Amino acid sequence: MSLMQLRYLKKDKDNEKMKHQGRQCNYPKTLSWNLSTDCCLWDGIECDELTGHVISIDLSSSQLYGSMDPNSTLFSLVHLQSLDLSDNDFNHSQIPARIGDLSQLRHLNVSHFGETTFSGEVPTQISHLTNLLSLDLRSYIVESLDNLLINHLQLKVSTLKSLIQNSTRLEQLRLNFVTISSSLPHTLTNLTSLQKLSFRHCELYGEFPIGIFYLPNLTCLSFAENQNLQGELRASIGNLTNLALLALGDNSFHGEIPQSLFRLENLENLSLGQNFFEGRLALDMFLKLKMLNILDLSFNKLSLFSQNRDVNVTILPPIQSLGLSRLENLTGLDLSYNILEGQIELDMLSKLQKLIFLSLGTGNKLSFLEGKNTSNVTIPSQIQTLDLSSCNLVRFPNFIQHLQELTDLFLSDNSIKTIPSWLWNKTTLQTLDISNSLLIGEISPSICNLQSLVLLALSSNNLVGMIPSCLGSFSRSLQVLDLAANKLIGNIPQTYVRGNSLQFIDFSSNKLYGQLPRTLVNCRMLEVLDVRHNHFNNSFPFWLGSLPKLKVVSLRDNEFHGAIMCPLKYTFPQLQIIDLSQNGFSTKLTSEIIMCFKSMIISNKRQLDFKDEIYYSGNVFLDIDLHPFSMSNKGVVMDYPGRQYLHHMVAIDLSCNKISGEIPDIMGSLNGLVVLNLSNNMFTGSIPSSFGKLSNLEVLDLSLNNLSGNIPQQLTGLNFLDFFNVSFNNLSGPVPENGQLSTFDNNSFEGNKDLCGIQLLKKCEDHPKPPLQKPDGDQDSESRSFFELYWMVILIGYGGGLIAGLALGNAFAVDLSFRDCELYGEFPVGIFYLPNLTSLNFAKNQILQGTLPSSIGNLTNLASLVLVDSGFHGEIPRSLFGLENLVTLNLASNFFEGRLALDMFLKLKMLKNLELSYNKLSLFSQNRDVNVTILPPIQWLGLSRCNLNGEIPTWIMNLTTLHTLLLSQNDFQGEIPYFVFKLENLTDLDLSGGGNKLYFLEGKNTSNGTFPSQIQILDLSSCNLVHFPNFIQHLQGLTGLFISNNGIKAIPSWMWNKTTLQTLDVSNKILMGEISPSICNLQSLVFLGLSSNKLVGKIPHVWEALANLFKF
Repeated sequence: MSLMQLRYLKKDKDNEKMKHQGRQCNYPKTLSWNLSTDCCLWDGIECDELTGHVISIDLSSSQLYGSMDPNSTLFSLVHLQSLDLSDNDFNHSQIPARIGDLSQLRHLNVSHFGETTFSGEVPTQISHLTNLLSLDLRSYIVESLDNLLINHLQLKVSTLKSLIQNSTRLEQLRLNFVTISSSLPHTLTNLTSLQKLSFRHCELYGEFPIGIFYLPNLTCLSFAENQNLQGELRASIGNLTNLALLALGDNSFHGEIPQSLFRLENLENLSLGQNFFEGRLALDMFLKLKMLNILDLSFNKLSLFSQNRDVNVTILPPIQSLGLSRLENLTGLDLSYNILEGQIELDMLSKLQKLIFLSLGTGNKLSFLEGKNTSNVTIPSQIQTLDLSSCNLVRFPNFIQHLQELTDLFLSDNSIKTIPSWLWNKTTLQTLDISNSLLIGEISPSICNLQSLVLLALSSNNLVGMIPSCLGSFSRSLQVLDLAANKLIGNIPQTYVRGNSLQFIDFSSNKLYGQLPRTLVNCRMLEVLDVRHNHFNNSFPFWLGSLPKLKVVSLRDNEFHGAIMCPLKYTFPQLQIIDLSQNGFSTKLTSEIIMCFKSMIISNKRQLDFKDEIYYSGNVFLDIDLHPFSMSNKGVVMDYPGRQYLHHMVAIDLSCNKISGEIPDIMGSLNGLVVLNLSNNMFTGSIPSSFGKLSNLEVLDLSLNNLSGNIPQQLTGLNFLDFFNVSFNNLSGPVPENGQLSTFDNNSFEGNKDLCGIQLLKKCEDHPKPPLQKPDGDQDSESRSFFELYWMVILIGYGGGLIAGLALGNAFAVDLSFRDCELYGEFPVGIFYLPNLTSLNFAKNQILQGTLPSSIGNLTNLASLVLVDSGFHGEIPRSLFGLENLVTLNLASNFFEGRLALDMFLKLKMLKNLELSYNKLSLFSQNRDVNVTILPPIQWLGLSRCNLNGEIPTWIMNLTTLHTLLLSQNDFQGEIPYFVFKLENLTDLDLSGGGNKLYFLEGKNTSNGTFPSQIQILDLSSCNLVHFPNFIQHLQGLTGLFISNNGIKAIPSWMWNKTTLQTLDVSNKILMGEISPSICNLQSLVFLGLSSNKLVGKIPHVWEALANLFKF
């Protein structure tokens, strides 16, 4: 019965997987198991001949699927000596802790071809197996592709030490791709029976124990891909006379290679590449290793030379020789990344009839010489991979036409100008790389015959014409499409079929135009999209946010325009780099937009899960370092190698646009950011103190804006900050003197006339130092905030999960504030039973979830409820409207839903601040139920994107205390009521589009109307205006005017008398005529947007009068 529980693990869902990977055919051994027969006769079972006890279970490659039951009676087989469950699918479950009950176990194998299907922590009980001779937990694949795997298992170093201490007879310990994250225990050297020791890609660090070189029985020693593991090859390595494999590639070993290594006569595989070995060494020495068939010394500091005269060609090892004619059995020849010179004759290759892999390029200075009678030369037609990069080729080698099985062709960095038409018939091709050459002419549509292509790279050539439209849909296998840096014109392919495999698309640095096609949403595997340096004219492609794996987006230097929007279902779940710089994006940067970049919030232990190779084909993988990414950093455009920008870079670049308003405080929660560039926009307000939480930030550029106030003291804690620029703003006060900010010179701060400090030419001798600021978690002022909350008892900061016991321990709490504390989990509903609460603030805890239950009605003393920017959901209960003392209600940027009468909130008689923007609510107004004589004294009313429709509610005209009204991105229709502009205290009005279909109709007697002269910010973008609203003439305090995307044809002359204006955006209209020179009367202007109109004539010569203008 113990064994039958294994039988009922499900059959592997993909029973062809191993066949596809080239493994020996697997079969379900448990199908032969039957209770009516003796279990000792079952396939995979071995019993002791005397006792009948089960001593061995071999279910390797048996198509098992599912998790192992920790209560399985399998673990009662106390006589079991060998358990092999390798190459099955355990659905990323954990190894059961009861594995430690099998005390007689000598051999345990749960390895997997490909990534292991176990995950989590290896149980400590595995160290209780004191009789173990072999332990195999590794993931593995063919040698050249091991680095495509990701670690799923973790092994505590304490468990490893206990295992070494208890299992002293170990002969094989294989832990490839198991995360250990520690130095190597020196007690390993006590395992004198060890034969195979394999710790590949285990995140090891520290010094390699030299005592390992004294383990006499070792045949396999592999510690590759532990980049922080250091050490030397000592002369004592000569003790390992049985060693057949030594793999130390991609580590930090250094020093010289000892002569004793050349006495290891059994060595077959020697891989020392990508280390720091140095010294001068005769390459011929390696030829003494008679069994050697793999030698990798690449990417070191070695100076190798060949003596030639010392080489006995009769006793060469099987794969290395300077005489090619003696290598008839050679299947792979890689001479790349050297400094070889001379010519390669085609006749020499004709003798290598088993050759399938040939690489002669990259780093060498070779030229290729086809023989005089090439038609008579028999080329080994079975060559699959051919790399002739950097071989001084001036024409396409003709012999390639005869390679019938060619799958991968690399011809980059040559001087080839044309591609022969016969290449389009090589339908076996999976890789075609002719980048960085001199190709001219158009891309032939016949390229789409190559339907097996996985990678197509034609970048950095002189190609012209249009991109063949078939390139988006001709191959479901295509993963990399790179046409960057050519002279291509027109639209990019408009059709991308469902189920395609595209991961990397680069159309950058061409002359392409038009719009990005929405069919890109069919590229569900896409990770990188780069279209920078083109002429695309489009609104923000928010729909890219539905791509589940998209990590890098660059729209830099195009003609994108309008608002940066991020609807709820387009959340960019994996976004790591977004570059929108040098475009025409406008309007404000909202908290909702920043919430779409939540993937940039990382914990201290999180690692970015990019693979260095994003695809492989046969014997070839694509190194992402071959595709560098360009973006602005530290004031200059820099190229980042693939690994650097995918494993390290987290960046937002919105520079050189016309984005206005305050910088949302929530941006400080994106603690993974390395680069943040908001320069050359029209941001106002202060620098958020929350930026002090960006602990990984290396670059912060806020220059060329209209920011004011002090530089926050919190920025001094940014210990990695390497570039800081706040020049040309309106900042004031002393520059903080401590921390990283003290390392920057005057250039970082110039253009702020009221700034002073030791870093500047202007000192602060008579300027009082700023008072110590509260931690950001204690500040509850939003950008443009109406909150003025007075804490009477406590302000609590707490990070981590919120425990339910909180409610029991704070029964007498009056004010409870856990703002921006990185809380998660479920909100404890018991808090709604604390009768004395007057203030409840859990804002900016984006992954704190919960609902508002009807028990919230118990909080009869509650004056402030602030849950903005969290993960609350469900409907708003009716009991909330019984909280008669509520003054502030902010539920914005959550996931509340349901249909609700807006008029219900008017029953809260004390309410001053109401913010419901950016939820899933469907609000409506009944109007008829509103008693305008008892309206609450509302000052702030935020209802953006609340699915409001119909006409703007008329009761708003009676909110005489209102100073901020935000109604953007709803479904309002009809006339903008004239009464809105008669609210005497109104200073900020936003009626902009994004769903609204409003129009403005001035009354017959507008000249007699009394307008609230104190209106400062007015946004009427996308309001169907056909003429410039005349009432604006009477707004004496106006500082910001946004009327883009309307149908206005002319700007009235009285506009040039509005000398208080700092922002004027009349872009994307049909303005006609010339720009009036009187525009230069607006000497307070910081931002002027007149783009995308029909203006003619000359630009006025008096722009120098606009001294404050940063963006035009």
